[in-house]
Amino acid sequence: MKNGVCPKCNSRDIIQDWPMVEHGHYNGEMGLTITVAAKPRAFIFKGAGESDLRGWICGQCGYIEWYAAQPAVLLAAYRKRQH
Repeated sequence: MKNGVCPKCNSRDIIQDWPMVEHGHYNGEMGLTITVAAKPRAFIFKGAGESDLRGWICGQCGYIEWYAAQPAVLLAAYRKRQH
């Protein structure tokens, strides 16, 4: 949908690069993130890469695509994972 066209309904009414947030207690907002741990079994110091989630939203049908704002950070942590 980053090309400006909804893949579901072909609309061009796209809300672009919108911050994805969670509404917690007392209407507090917290940005949604995704985390990739380089050392997932570690108790602490997991070497995590973290990225904000951003949304592309179709204004006609409501279809949403989520993207990581910092994909290179996630990829770097993924490549360091211990197997």
